[in-house]
Amino acid sequence: MVRLDEGALEQKLDALERARSWGPRVVSKLEALLRLEDDALLFRVNALAFASERGIEENEAVDLFLHATKLGLCIMEWQLICPQCTDAVETIHSLGAVGSTYHCNLCRKDLETSLDDLIQVTFTVSPALRRLRFHDPDSLGIEDYCWGYHSSGSRGPDGRSWAESIRPFVAALGFVEPGQVRRFELELRPGVIRGVDRFHRAEINIPVRSTPTGVPGPVRLRLEGGRFLPEALEIDSGPAVLEIENGMERRAAITTINIGPGRSPGPFVLPRFLTGKRLFVTQTFGDLFRSETVGRGGLALKDLTFLFTDLKGSTALYDRIGDLKAFHLVDQHFDRLGQVIRRHHGAIVKTIGDAVMASFAGPQHAVACGVEMLRTIDDFNRERGSRDVILKLGLHCGSSIAVTQNERLDYFGQTVNIAARVQALAAGDEICLTDQVMAAPGVRELLTGLDLTSGEAQLRGIERPLLVHRARAR
Repeated sequence: MVRLDEGALEQKLDALERARSWGPRVVSKLEALLRLEDDALLFRVNALAFASERGIEENEAVDLFLHATKLGLCIMEWQLICPQCTDAVETIHSLGAVGSTYHCNLCRKDLETSLDDLIQVTFTVSPALRRLRFHDPDSLGIEDYCWGYHSSGSRGPDGRSWAESIRPFVAALGFVEPGQVRRFELELRPGVIRGVDRFHRAEINIPVRSTPTGVPGPVRLRLEGGRFLPEALEIDSGPAVLEIENGMERRAAITTINIGPGRSPGPFVLPRFLTGKRLFVTQTFGDLFRSETVGRGGLALKDLTFLFTDLKGSTALYDRIGDLKAFHLVDQHFDRLGQVIRRHHGAIVKTIGDAVMASFAGPQHAVACGVEMLRTIDDFNRERGSRDVILKLGLHCGSSIAVTQNERLDYFGQTVNIAARVQALAAGDEICLTDQVMAAPGVRELLTGLDLTSGEAQLRGIERPLLVHRARAR
């Protein structure tokens, strides 16, 4: 029977209903999820899969889980995924604890953290609302811990789950208590055994000989100091015995897989999931989770699009109509641009004087946003009967580093510098785009109806001239 804190649930769902305007039955669909009996369905929920299964628009589903997390219905976690085996290598409860690198014990590889595609953001029901067995991983059975707790939701080539696909390759699986020697009887094929203790993150590679030596007796490993000892040994193929002694103070969770030439699990396919990158360009995340800070050193993004805006002649505007009126006008323009940015799935990074810096997952969203910004400000001026607000825009895409600056999410790198300097080239009612943005699929079609010209421009601090495209409102 499902045990929920009904009073807290009702209170929080009521607050969630009031948090923003939702589509029909969106909040009730979340409540139905929270009432499901199967614990596994409430553990690390994929917000995009939830949207698809329940007929909700993806961005609304992401907003739903972000507001639910802020209100205490859910907790948000960051999973670091190995691109090779698709194992959820680490699960982190705070963005600040995500480092620039991590290590996959199964693949024995050091990996660079990438917000673009290797960080999966998931949501689990809060333990204060409903207790799941997964909230206490030390109490899980070995299969729940190894296959459930560390699952990224990936599937094998035949559509089977990660656990089902890898199970035929498992040589030994089990807990070893402190001071215990556990004996595993194996049937091995030539190749290698990859062994992992998931609790202590110890790892070992044991070659499996194709020609048995006939040497009697088990192969023995001792877990000590967070390592398997000895670190170099071999084992015969065929029937074999592996003994593991746990010299640590905490029990060990042993997983070993036997792979060899022409025999390995996978390739695995990850589902579409909410990436760290997509979360970063979601305005709701920036609004609700300003306290989430990036760790020292920042986090890499392989591809992000930046849009900068500024006003032409703003100094003359302040002089002509006075500071108070000009400030009110600029504030109204910020409000209109913010609405457009949100509609096009972007996020405001910051405002600088009369300028806006915004980030987008891809050039198409950013360009569509820029085009609508020109129309929106033109309509704004028509409503007022005066062309006081004249917009200039610049866009560039590429790699960057996400950091926390002045207690907010910010970005650094040459991509950001170029986007800002390209904006400075723009005349009034004009968008300047680099060739990288213009080359993205669908971008030229978005500029239909604008006058296009192109030419090289030399930007300050950039060694070579860049090809810049100008899109001007007629």
